[in-house]
Amino acid sequence: ADPQTSLTISSDVFYYWLADRMWQGRALLGDTPIQDAGAKFGLGEKTGIALAGERGGRLPTPEFFRARYDAVEADLEPGEANPMGRRNWTAGDNVNMSIGQGEVLVTPLQLANAYATIANGGTHYKPLLVQKVVKPTDADKAPTDPDNPPEEIEVFNPVVEDQLEFGTAQDGRSHLQVLQAGFEGVINNGRGTANDMWADYGGLPGRWAAKTGTAEAGTPSDPKADGSVFALYGPVDAPFGPNYSISVIIPESGFGADVAGPTAVRILRPMVEGNLPEAPRVDEDRALPDVPTLDVKP
Repeated sequence: ADPQTSLTISSDVFYYWLADRMWQGRALLGDTPIQDAGAKFGLGEKTGIALAGERGGRLPTPEFFRARYDAVEADLEPGEANPMGRRNWTAGDNVNMSIGQGEVLVTPLQLANAYATIANGGTHYKPLLVQKVVKPTDADKAPTDPDNPPEEIEVFNPVVEDQLEFGTAQDGRSHLQVLQAGFEGVINNGRGTANDMWADYGGLPGRWAAKTGTAEAGTPSDPKADGSVFALYGPVDAPFGPNYSISVIIPESGFGADVAGPTAVRILRPMVEGNLPEAPRVDEDRALPDVPTLDVKP
């Protein structure tokens, strides 16, 4: 398979071959070309979103492998075998790395933001929860009434983390265009891994791009079924580019197109079709319960 087709049909073997070649050519490419590329898209590190408890994830490296082995070794009794087994990174670790398995840990938000970066042409933004804060409008006026725009209290402008640069493929396209075409094929090519799912569930208006995935879980002592992973962005044919990027991960539920894919479609459909229900409004005097005051003495 070629790079574009490998994405469309989700060819693990293509990436096994590519990762092995990279490891054999590490004298020229360095030890971590895969990790370095993933980091540019924000994988394996916190996005900085304004939510408590965000996890950074992990893109393992040979250095990480050695450090972990040494840390375990330091706590062993003399003569006790290190359960890690080996200290050095191998071609097999690179192969696992290439398809996001093994020691790789990423969050759904990191995935959604990475695909958003591909969708918009290579600009990597910091995710924001709020676009702006406005003063409430009168109760008898719609909050989006163009004749009564709400007063803006604070505006949160986009924050650019990085502007990615892409090389040129052998056929003259940019590597970004190859990625985009491969992801569009997942849905729109008859061989795509989500083509049947898209047809069965009615898809979404416009042309979309996606990637199916499988997340390993559990340990040898506590085995678990794989998780269903699906990333989706689009519409790619929208006048000003794609408006949506979503990543869905559902534990122990099979392949990406089986459960996570239909879920992503169901989440986005009301927004894309303009049928999103309005959030319920609460009268100001009922917004918060009465709380009795307390006299606090030192």
